[in-house]
Amino acid sequence: MEQDTSDEQAWLEATLRSLSDAVIATDAHGRIRCLNREATRLTGWEEAEARGLPYSEVLRLVAVGYSNKEIAARLTISIKTVEVHKANAMRKLGLSGRVDLIRYGVLQGWLFDT
Repeated sequence: MEQDTSDEQAWLEATLRSLSDAVIATDAHGRIRCLNREATRLTGWEEAEARGLPYSEVLRLVAVGYSNKEIAARLTISIKTVEVHKANAMRKLGLSGRVDLIRYGVLQGWLFDT
């Protein structure tokens, strides 16, 4: 059973890496698990650097009013990383601006859990 899971994970990672579109895979908590070559090229991150970065935490902090600079300092990541996370996650969620993000944050309960 453990070998089956390991084989399936290896197969999924190989599939991810073979795609020509940029793909960033996250875990259930919104932290990056892996990214393919095109995502590495576009973001400038190496996979080891990106692994564990918090997509959802960046969005939550934007929604409650932190600047990109403040978020970067708080999460010990670069401002560029904050900007990329924010843009990718907003696109993935279909959000078009800060107002949409704040509305989404309210629905997620982020503004009450800072």
